[in-house]
Amino acid sequence: MTSAVLDFDPQSPVWLSPRTFRLTVTPELAAQMLDTNKKNRPISWRKVNDHVREMQAGNWRYNPADALCFDTDGVLANGQHRLLAVLDCELAQDFLIATGVEPSVQDVMDNGLVRTTAHQLALSGYNDAKNLSALARVFLLWKNGTITSAMRRPSTVTVKDFLEKTDPQALEFALAQAKRVASATPLRAGIGGAAALAAYQLDPVAAQRFFDELIEGVNLDAHTPTLTLKNYLARHAALRTRFREPHQLWLLVSTWNSWRKGKTLVKIMSPTEWSASTFPDMK
Repeated sequence: MTSAVLDFDPQSPVWLSPRTFRLTVTPELAAQMLDTNKKNRPISWRKVNDHVREMQAGNWRYNPADALCFDTDGVLANGQHRLLAVLDCELAQDFLIATGVEPSVQDVMDNGLVRTTAHQLALSGYNDAKNLSALARVFLLWKNGTITSAMRRPSTVTVKDFLEKTDPQALEFALAQAKRVASATPLRAGIGGAAALAAYQLDPVAAQRFFDELIEGVNLDAHTPTLTLKNYLARHAALRTRFREPHQLWLLVSTWNSWRKGKTLVKIMSPTEWSASTFPDMK
């Protein structure tokens, strides 16, 4: 099974007989293949856009476990989103091609358990992969300016690349705070971990003190930002308030910024609207 260059003729024996091979699919070839897309599930343009971002970033990988499939009638049975992404970003990609597939196989495609980023991190030897994946996802969405949008998950490749480039001590600190925040407040571990990572990158000593104050709340003056947030979260935990992820992150970031400036915080007034342009960064 080697990389191949073939003329695309969905009715020729080459494309109708059962076989597999690796093929570089150009945008032109993708368009031809999509012409055979006569029986498939509805297109998810969000999924297409996810693929486009990965291809444009150079993060797309050849995956021999997930073929573009053509059935015994020469019809595309699997792979429409990837082909649409190739067509959209105008970048050729390598795929495994499977031809001569029985049409009935489409009934069982994509029915298996999805392997998540956390699963992949665990397989790569990362400890506490679930929390690590969660904090990396939030951090990347936040820093990319998409935390207030549809909260799409960065790909596994993007997350692993980010983790490999991040200071291990910073990640260790962030994981520890993620678990502390999740156990002591209604905030999610990924939110606490992302905020902790950003704080540590600014000032490790201050970051430790901030989260100690937030979790423990000991010997703090009234209206200290960390105590105000601690009490705010405790009240809402009793009320079983459910905060959206951007709101959770905003609470930590805005409180950190007030705390770093030495300000007092009497009351937390959350914004009524969220946008990438107005969402705060840690300072």
